[in-house]
Amino acid sequence: MEVIIASAVLGLLAVSVVGVFVSTSKLQQRVTTKTFLTNEASNSIEVIRSIRNQDFSELEDGVYGLEKNNGIWELSNQVATVYGSRQVTINSLDDDSRQILSETVSGDNNVILETVLTNWQQEILLDGLQINTQAVTVTGSGNRIMTGVTLINDSSQEVVVTKITLSWNHQGASRKLLTAALDGADVWSSASGVSSGTSIPVTVTIGSTNQAIIDFTFSNSIKNRVLTNEVETADGQVITNQFET
Repeated sequence: MEVIIASAVLGLLAVSVVGVFVSTSKLQQRVTTKTFLTNEASNSIEVIRSIRNQDFSELEDGVYGLEKNNGIWELSNQVATVYGSRQVTINSLDDDSRQILSETVSGDNNVILETVLTNWQQEILLDGLQINTQAVTVTGSGNRIMTGVTLINDSSQEVVVTKITLSWNHQGASRKLLTAALDGADVWSSASGVSSGTSIPVTVTIGSTNQAIIDFTFSNSIKNRVLTNEVETADGQVITNQFET
């Protein structure tokens, strides 16, 4: 009798072990598939970003696949199938902003990533003062330094900038603006930093037909962020533009 009971117990244990192994294998497979699909969706967004950098006008509303011709990525009317399907949906938010939905599907698994891309090469003009973000780059340890926000004075009069307000998406509490610098010298700084959307007082004088390049330092990475830059002059005029790092 004891032998029969022991055999039964061992049999139940064996079934349990096999069941756990099968469940674990399925879970690992789902995780692997999810990771792959997330990477594919992220890669698709980077391709769209590259297309935006070449020509923003190419981002027309619609649902697309992606294809590479002569080493250059292009939008395609055919949805790509690589271990499942991959497609990108483009929606206009305004003349200079596009919502990008990147979806990858394999069986019952799917991943959708969303971002907003802007026409970062635009120049915003106000009574001779322009904000030009074509040269904006993110550098430094941890991608914390943003350089190249250029204020251009095309007027015949001197312009004095007295306030700058930077706002950014993914506003986590740990990401703060620490310094604003002109030609390597701080025009504003804060040891504790300020949050997204906080106005900082500055004094930046831009002579007639001259320009000023402002660099900003953050507490955490500012790479792959959509930012809004609001600049106020001494006479109360406000100019705003949006760009992406």
